[in-house]
Formats: sequence, C-alpha cells, structure tokens
Amino acid sequence: MTWFLALCMLAGSGREFELTASTGTAAGRLVELSAERVVLETPKGPATFPLAQVVRIVPRGAEPPGAAAAQAAGMSVELIDGSLIAARDFQTDGDKARIVSALGEMTVATRSIARVRLQPQSPKLAEQWAEIVEARHPTDVLVLRKQASLDYFTGVVGKIGAETVQFETEGETVDVRRARVEGVLFARPAGNELPSSLCTVVDAGGSRWRIRDVKLAGETMSIVTPAGVAVSLRLDQVEQLQFEVHYLSDLKPEKIEQTPLLAAGTISAAERRFHQPRFNADPRTGPLHLAGSAYEKGLSAFARTELVYRFPEAFSRLQMVVGMDDLEATGASARLVVHGDDRVLYDHVLGGEGVVPLSLDLRGVKRLKILVDFDGNELLGRVNLCEARLLK
Repeated sequence: MTWFLALCMLAGSGREFELTASTGTAAGRLVELSAERVVLETPKGPATFPLAQVVRIVPRGAEPPGAAAAQAAGMSVELIDGSLIAARDFQTDGDKARIVSALGEMTVATRSIARVRLQPQSPKLAEQWAEIVEARHPTDVLVLRKQASLDYFTGVVGKIGAETVQFETEGETVDVRRARVEGVLFARPAGNELPSSLCTVVDAGGSRWRIRDVKLAGETMSIVTPAGVAVSLRLDQVEQLQFEVHYLSDLKPEKIEQTPLLAAGTISAAERRFHQPRFNADPRTGPLHLAGSAYEKGLSAFARTELVYRFPEAFSRLQMVVGMDDLEATGASARLVVHGDDRVLYDHVLGGEGVVPLSLDLRGVKRLKILVDFDGNELLGRVNLCEARLLK
C-alpha cells in the first residue's frame, strides 16, 4: 500500500508555503507537520501553530487547485475513508488493485476501495452516477453506460482487467467489455468505524487524500489515510492542505443552565448578563483571551454553568485549548467536566497552568455536556474553551 514515485526527489527545493490559521497567517518553509502542530521557518524565525488553529496551507504564490488535473485523469478511485484518487488506469488481481495516476503507480488492497469510476462523465451522467452511489446496495454493483444513460446490476465483481470486467450474477459469470463499464461499487460491511482525519491533501495530479497520520522529512511528506493507505509525496507535488473546520461554538446548545451562587433576588441584571456564557468574538466583548493569545473562535463560561449539545452528525474527536480567562484575577480557578453521553471525557480543575490542549474521543457520542463548576476556591472565574474543533 505504498506509493511509488517514478520521479526522483528534489532535495532542498525549499518550497515556501502560506498558512492561514484562526489566529493569523504566516509564510515560509514547511519544516514540521504533525498531528499536534505545524512549524514554518519564516524570515523572523520559526512560527508554530497548533493544528487545531490551522485552516489552510498552500504553496506561496500558487493558484488555487482546480479540477483540471482530476478531469484529465479520466478515472476516479474512492477509498472507504473518502480519499479520491485521480487515476489514469485501474486494474485488479485478487485482493490487490493497481492504480496509475499522473504521479506514478501504487498498489492498494481492494478492501480499502469503495468505488471506481472508469470513464469520464458529462454533468448529466455524473448526476445519475451520484444517485446510484447514494442508494443502498447489499452486494457489489456493476454500472453500465447505455448511450446517454446509466444502468446497473447487482452481483459480485471479479477481476478488472485491461479489456474486460469479470462479473457474477444469478450464478452466472460473464466477462463484460470494459469499454461498456462506467464503474463498479464494492459492497462493504456497515458499522466499520475508521480513525478520524486531520485534513485533506490535494496533490498535483488532482487526487485528494484524507490524512490520519503525517510525517515530514526534508522535502518528503509521508501520509497515512484512515483506511491505512500509505502515500509519499514530494512537497513540490502538494497543491493544498485543507482543514475541515466545524467549531463547537458555532453550534446552538440544546440547553444552557446556570446555577447562581447567590439567591436570584440578590443578583442585578448586569451581573446576570456578565455571568452568561459567551460564544466567539463579538464587537461588544471582543475576542477570548487565553495565556496571552486572542481567539476569535471559542466559548467562555463562568462557574456553575452547564451547556448541552446534541450533534446533528457524527464526529470522532473534539480538539481545543482550555484554561482560565486572562482577564480573571490571579489565583482564580474552576472545575471543567466534559461528558460524552454518559461517559466522562475530561474532569480537571483549571487555574494557573496556562493553556491546556485537549483531544477528546467523540466516537459514538450523540450528546455532549460541558460543566464549568465551583471547585471550592473563593476566586471564581471564566473558563475559556478556545478553538474547539469537531473532527469527523
């Protein structure tokens, strides 16, 4: 499952990248990329960004990646993790698939492949293809092109060769001329949970790789997709790194519950407003402040506040940095408790330690509860949950 590049590595090319983060921008040589952080070597020295803050990384001065390279390839191979390979040829033999793209040749286990489109498509055919893909199929599917429309048959897809596609249906095995085959959909068992992806890498050949793990060594980026497919790219073959951003603070809580320390009659309206949760930066209150940094995205809650979220879709992980608001009195503290359904994901007293990075497992979680509570300290304060990003 390793990508073999036909071209030699261009050592020391020093390609520069532009990074856009929620906290600012930077440009320079990419010297470190991991699941935790990104480091650029800039004229002013190293610029480090936690991965949770990064939105996009592109080569400096490059045009945004378009669909021309993917369209030129003519074929597409979609992995079970959503990675999309722009292919020039695709063949299978047993449990292995051979894929040729503009960047070289690779071998992938067929169990990692969800579907393959073998022909270029017009918008009309692409719409029909999407309808077939979205339908539920208990078996493999062979899709044929008949003039200006598509038709499909269920059965078992066998060897995909240069001239024919082997297909078994109703107990009979036939060799279908490949020129007639629009594509194939492979049956895959439901409920197979894959690891979350950190970002998507778009390469110069038009392929889009979802990334579970990434390592940078010199001018080579080695990545592993959630399906376990390993890929190595030179930095001059990387067109863009896209970070899909879903912020918890952009979701509307299902419930906000505050328990005042004093009786309701002894609290003024201004005090009640002061103790209300805050969501993201706004013109009235400005950004959230944590350990000397300002954050546009995040939520802030005073002690004895409970927020409950019900997720509209499945997420695999919650990444954020937490701590006491910089504007609170020295020595202030509070207890932060995070529940995923009935499971405690995090329980810790915050105060004095600066920024605490968190990465919480949300697999299977449908309801998230965040409690900022009194911890016995007389100096209460706000807890800031900054850059709270939900990963799929």
